[in-house]
Amino acid sequence: MVVNQRASNVEERKLTNVFERYLTVWVALCIAAGILLGKLAPGVAQYLDGLAIYVKGAPVVSIPIAVCLFFMMYPIMVKIDFGGVIRNEETSHHRLDRRPPP
Repeated sequence: MVVNQRASNVEERKLTNVFERYLTVWVALCIAAGILLGKLAPGVAQYLDGLAIYVKGAPVVSIPIAVCLFFMMYPIMVKIDFGGVIRNEETSHHRLDRRPPP
């Protein structure tokens, strides 16, 4: 069991390292995708701009950006350990198969 946990932690860390190592690449790809989407479908950008709270004719809060920021920051605020969630999911199947003692 300890060996499996160590292997799982090593594999999880490798995945995290790949994501962290290429974070700049992921950000650049997302920026490029956003620019491409804006060029190919300008109506999408105009629609998203319309989903804002306006005060005296000026946009004050962009609802799509606010929602995305919320989902980006929420796991950090509540300190969710996604590695623990995955490990718990893997072990919960074993626990569900067992019947409670009589």
